Amino acid sequence: MKTIKNRALLFLLASLFILPACHDDDLFGIRGEGPTVSENREISDFDRIELEVDAEVILQQGEEQEVVVEAQQNILSALETDVKNGKLEIDFGGRHVRRHNDIKIYITVPDITSLKVAGSGSIRGADDFEVVDLDLNVSGSGKIDFGVKGANSIDTDISGSGDLYLNGKVTRHQANISGSGKIKAYELITTNADMEITGSGNAEVYVTDRLKAKITGSGKVRYKGSPSVEVNVSGSGKVENAN
Repeated sequence: MKTIKNRALLFLLASLFILPACHDDDLFGIRGEGPTVSENREISDFDRIELEVDAEVILQQGEEQEVVVEAQQNILSALETDVKNGKLEIDFGGRHVRRHNDIKIYITVPDITSLKVAGSGSIRGADDFEVVDLDLNVSGSGKIDFGVKGANSIDTDISGSGDLYLNGKVTRHQANISGSGKIKAYELITTNADMEITGSGNAEVYVTDRLKAKITGSGKVRYKGSPSVEVNVSGSGKVENAN
């Protein structure tokens, strides 16, 4: 019995020395250390972005592609920016990062066709983009704030409590909200809009010709403009004229 107790005591003492040395490994998570520094990433061409970390992406349109990351040095080392099949994936490669200063990623790209935020990060357009067709997706509590100079179609999807802020002009806007997310698009002049909400989400849109709204739950669609309106509501949801 004494031998067992001695072994347990030795194990406990060894743990006290070993655990502090492991404070930055994957067991406990990486903690940001030091001042914020900047790094230019040389990567392959892409026209789609998927953000999976708590960071702010500032996006602008330009002829020359560029990706500049600002973060603490050890966070920079952990942050991965890989391009797969034309999609830039921004993540920590499965590593657990528990605390860090703000991460900012400045991206210049000639064209963009898809933006996705998974988690609590955000993507913001520094200026309005010239696009044809665009997919916007928020999964979690993240945010996308984006403007278009004139687009054929925009497909938006929110799963969770995320937010989408849109402005510009588009021919067709098809949106789906599952959860409590919000679409703020009074400043997006839309010819035809199809809105579907499942849950308590909210959508604010400006539509000129035709609005089709389907709500299951307590969601709400508020619209400006003078479109023809087709409504299908199951639950306590509402479609309201906000003019």
